[in-house]
Amino acid sequence: MSLKIISGKFGSRPLVSPKGIQTRPTTAMARKALFDMCQEMIEEAHVLDLFAGSGAIGLEALSLGASSAVFVEKSRLALDAIGKNIDLLNVEKNCRILAKEALGAVTLLEKEGETFDLIYSDPPYEMPLDPILKALDTSSLLKPEGRLFIESNKQAPDCELKNLILKNSRRFGICFLHQYRLKSINSST
Repeated sequence: MSLKIISGKFGSRPLVSPKGIQTRPTTAMARKALFDMCQEMIEEAHVLDLFAGSGAIGLEALSLGASSAVFVEKSRLALDAIGKNIDLLNVEKNCRILAKEALGAVTLLEKEGETFDLIYSDPPYEMPLDPILKALDTSSLLKPEGRLFIESNKQAPDCELKNLILKNSRRFGICFLHQYRLKSINSST
């Protein structure tokens, strides 16, 4: 699959995909839909890209004006691809790579006091969504007006959440994008 930045200042620039079958890049259609849904808040946003793969989500956000992106990935091949893509776009000063498992990264980032305007989680489709969703639900990583998106190949999990509320789920081919917001935010937004 040919992977490239869709829009913004790096629009049409090619990206390196990790070799092998361990990662599955988010489709261009789903990426476009994601950034259409949050276009009004992406300027100067702090972005967390969990299960980052190639880093396409965080890099697309930077292309659209986000101020920083944190990439969390444990696969050595994916980490190499993220590093190459950051170098290709010359955005090293705006990026941080955490070579960690996602749940461990959530704990670390929370201990560091990090907060994000946009969190995108794209776990392997065979992985249950409940653990990462519950970890993000009980963390303080999402800013009050922030948005959390989880990509999966199934409907949103029906689990008890304390702080997050499912705003919508949209299907794009074989994937779903589930959008969550904090419950404390007016439910009409």
